[in-house]
Amino acid sequence: MARIAVLTDSTAYLPPELTAAYELTVVPLTVVIGGREGLEGIDITPADVAQALIARRGTVTTSRPSPAEFEAVYRTLHAGGADGIVSIHL
Repeated sequence: MARIAVLTDSTAYLPPELTAAYELTVVPLTVVIGGREGLEGIDITPADVAQALIARRGTVTTSRPSPAEFEAVYRTLHAGGADGIVSIHL
């Protein structure tokens, strides 16, 4: 039986319980709040973003993961035994 890996980015906002239960892979976006850069869901939470927007503390920007970041994750999934990968994004 083929093993299919499912990959998305952090804009899916999937609960950790769901990603764990279905072994989904999430690649985080980069978020910058007032010059402070971090990975969405790891270094910077949605609550951090909301607080920055409410307080109007400088700018809040995001950037998608680079193609090289996705390629690295695809290679890791393939090396881990995935026969195919479904990659779902905005």
